[in-house]
Amino acid sequence: MVKICIIDSGFERSALPYSTCISGIDFEISEKGFTAVTKELEDSIGHGTSVVLTILEQNSEIELVMCKLFDDDFMADQEKLLFILEYVAEHIPCDILHMSFGVTNCDCIKSLNAICQKIKDKGTYIVSITKLNNNTLARLADKSLYVITDQ
Repeated sequence: MVKICIIDSGFERSALPYSTCISGIDFEISEKGFTAVTKELEDSIGHGTSVVLTILEQNSEIELVMCKLFDDDFMADQEKLLFILEYVAEHIPCDILHMSFGVTNCDCIKSLNAICQKIKDKGTYIVSITKLNNNTLARLADKSLYVITDQ
């Protein structure tokens, strides 16, 4: 069974087919940094749910893990993104890592490239589907498989 990790806004279980094999991980901030918490996620904007449904249209015999990066403001801290990617590299063996978001301001390109290379070296394909306003994400994904669309 193919395992896909999705970094996005969460998912609404009620919108998914009953048999969907999906788990959720939220990343909470404290004084000590981020902590990964496995739980049922909500999706206040519907983007993550839409991504899951689109993937399930192609193949329903898959295992999904949703890592929640952002909420209704579509904004995420770059440190949170780095933490999530490191968490994926260390704790979520997957065949595909799907990131459907853009990066508009990033001071950590070297760190992003390094962690994405670490994930790729484990045999994971990194798929990024986004509308780019600059080339930040293209450089992030240039050593792996990525798809760019102008939707």
